Formats: sequence, C-alpha cells, structure tokens
Amino acid sequence: MCYTKQETTAELKPCPFCGGRGELIVLEHEGIPELEPIYFIRCYDCDACGSHDDNPFSAISGWNRERLDTAIRERAEGSFIGIIPNLYKT
Repeated sequence: MCYTKQETTAELKPCPFCGGRGELIVLEHEGIPELEPIYFIRCYDCDACGSHDDNPFSAISGWNRERLDTAIRERAEGSFIGIIPNLYKT
C-alpha cells in the first residue's frame, strides 16, 4: 500500500477536532491493479482522518460535513450541560 498526498482545488474545511489544515490522501494498492484507490482527508496537525471513499469528492464532502456535525454536537452538548445545574437548584 502506498499513501500519497493529492492536490485539490476543492475547499477543505478546518479539522473538526483541532481546527488544523486538512489534506487529501490517496491510498493505492501497489501490485493489485484491480483494487481502486481509496481517498480520505487527514488533518495535517492532529492526524484525525475522515471517512474513506472511492471518490475524492465524496471524501471531501464527508470531511466538510463532519465539521458541521461536530459543531452541532458540541453546541447541543454545551446547551444540555448548561441546563442540568438548574434542575437541582432549590
């Protein structure tokens, strides 16, 4: 297997975990031409990886969507945690 960085003109959102820079990575199976390459986005700073896909545009879309999903989840958790202390006030 061979990992290589591939240039892309598509917009990559910052890492959903650290805010770092994402890069498109291609995993190619050397010596096995019948296997298609696999694409994913990896954070240059913290090495977090997005979902793997056989299409670079789907991998990019998944990475950018994860950023949105993480922000929504963090906001929901923060809002929920903020409510809990009020339940126990006397």
